[in-house]
Amino acid sequence: MDFCKFNIQLKPHETALELFASDWETAKQSEAYKKLIADTSPQQLRIVEHKYYYNPDLDEHPIQEATPEELERLTKTAAAPILLKSGISTRFQFMGDESILAPLRDKIEADYAASLAEWKTAYEQSRDAFLEKLEDVCAVRTAYTNLTDCGHCYPHEYMKALAEEEHPLWIISEFYKMNGYFKIEPEAEKSLTSVFNSRDCLDRYGKINPKTEGVTDHAVLMALLDRTLDREYQGYTEKWDALDFDGLCSKAVEIYSMRQLHHTLRFDKNFYAPEKLDVMAHLAEPMLNCEFPLVAARELYVMTLDEINHILPQMYPDITPKPNIWDMPEKEPTSFTVKQGKEAEYQAFKEENVSDFYAAGIFRFAERWGGMMEQELGDGFTVAESAVKTEHKAYTDGITGYMYGRAVNILSDFWEHGEDLRQWHNHKYDYEGNGVINPAVLKIQDAEDDSPDISPKMQL
Repeated sequence: MDFCKFNIQLKPHETALELFASDWETAKQSEAYKKLIADTSPQQLRIVEHKYYYNPDLDEHPIQEATPEELERLTKTAAAPILLKSGISTRFQFMGDESILAPLRDKIEADYAASLAEWKTAYEQSRDAFLEKLEDVCAVRTAYTNLTDCGHCYPHEYMKALAEEEHPLWIISEFYKMNGYFKIEPEAEKSLTSVFNSRDCLDRYGKINPKTEGVTDHAVLMALLDRTLDREYQGYTEKWDALDFDGLCSKAVEIYSMRQLHHTLRFDKNFYAPEKLDVMAHLAEPMLNCEFPLVAARELYVMTLDEINHILPQMYPDITPKPNIWDMPEKEPTSFTVKQGKEAEYQAFKEENVSDFYAAGIFRFAERWGGMMEQELGDGFTVAESAVKTEHKAYTDGITGYMYGRAVNILSDFWEHGEDLRQWHNHKYDYEGNGVINPAVLKIQDAEDDSPDISPKMQL
């Protein structure tokens, strides 16, 4: 049976709430989690999930019904742990403001219903009348699905402004078209370039048109390409003709994209380099080879945030949303948290012992390493796990084993988690007594030791 520890963060490396549960859905139902959300109204959460599994080697009672308090105790059992860590994962969760999103959804639904009725009227008039509206169908349906499913992911300030619009869905849809998200030429150019770059192994794209074998004349190749395109397009239209109104709407992106592709390759050849078109002419099914990357990229618009995140600043240039702290570059920590009440002592000790570059390097490493470990602790790792993850990252200046041992000594004396670090460090050298092992001399240093190793009262 698996159990999890969830470290919920409102800021990088700062756990606002630690939950123990069998899964995330259970954890979200806790009163502590609901209170955190109600009190802070966050835009975005970071969740670090530490997974544990039951240790079958221990003769303990089954723990499937363990309470969160019992799970917390079991995950922190040092000797012969009942729960063993099996993995770690990190994810973000967006939190929308329902007071904004609810009225926005109502307007979006109304806009979509009106658009659907307009398309149905065109369809009942003729299929051609409906097909003429395909770009609008693609843009509206894409914006509708994205805003419905992902509206909570966008900055609250923008969503509030959008909710005040009379027709928010239609406005976003127009921006999809204005920004060229359904413009065919860039996508066709990508496909032509991909095929051209593979011209020495065209068989990877499937069948080769046998009629092009040995043909080098551009005009002849273009005539052959046109016939191939028309033949392929006829096959597509026969498939689409079997669709009813709902089917046409659901396939709108595919239909619009392939109609565009046929038209641009057939009638807009001046947009593309002749040598690229010549290579395309050698394919027996050039449209089919372009279909997946073209259609799939556009279908992904419904679940990606990039497009609307680009549109919203255009719509509301005077709005500056609150900065997203998760998008900001992380700063490297420069120090650790000194034990409460020892701040002045540490500062005096440091000033007394940074008399040369070598000694100053020890403190730089100790402070950098301690700060890095604190970040990992904020993500829910133990001191031992944090030390292993960060000790080599902190070696930016290069240190000796002697310097390393002295840094551990400083941290064990002054860091708020120093005792746990001391035990982890000594355990590496199979020592469980007092003091700190210096790996350069493999010598135990304790409060009574008069060796030259660091202690709070001695010079470096």
